[in-house]
Amino acid sequence: MKGVLLLSALLIILAVYSNAQNDCCAWPVSPYVTVATNITIQQFNCSQPISISCQNSGYGIGLFEKVGIAGINGQGTTNFTILAEDEREVTKSFACRHHQWSMVGETNKYDRFACIFKKPKGDWIGF
Repeated sequence: MKGVLLLSALLIILAVYSNAQNDCCAWPVSPYVTVATNITIQQFNCSQPISISCQNSGYGIGLFEKVGIAGINGQGTTNFTILAEDEREVTKSFACRHHQWSMVGETNKYDRFACIFKKPKGDWIGF
């Protein structure tokens, strides 16, 4: 009887551990643009939620009209979606689900995120 209980407990622990590993995501912040996060890459643990903040340091001097957070898929710089934008600052939270990231409250999935900046002529630059 003890053997059956021990085996059952071990199987439950392995199932929970396996499911936790299946939901792991890589660090989601693009290394090419400075981004403020609520945790550092060293503190990051596989699937914990993360908040990202981007500031428009060129606001008021005409350098950039807006700042935004882009959700990026793939390795290139053309496959991105502007998830949030503002004249001065944006902050959003993201969660790992099934090996990909989503903005909290949304279902679209992304590989990583970056701050982007809108030039006066309307083009977005960043990452």
